Amino acid sequence: ADEVRTLASKTRESTDKIHNIINELAERSDRAVRVSTEGLASAEHGSAIVEETRGALFEINNAAEQKVRKRISLRWKPHAKEKAAQRRRNGIPETVCR
Repeated sequence: ADEVRTLASKTRESTDKIHNIINELAERSDRAVRVSTEGLASAEHGSAIVEETRGALFEINNAAEQKVRKRISLRWKPHAKEKAAQRRRNGIPETVCR
């Protein structure tokens, strides 16, 4: 009878240990899923920010290019007018110069 009680006690202890291990694994698994989900959400948010930044930089670049073109145009306008005036003075038609 003592042997049966000892064996039952050891079986109960082993069952409790197995139960605790299973619970620990389930908790770790749940934690891993939460961390993965949060990581995915964070990555998606970061990707959205990158896309917004890319769009803003594209707009800034376009605006800067337009300003540069306008400045170049304004800078060369007087020179172009002067050259046209010289051609007229020299009797060279505009269509020949183009």
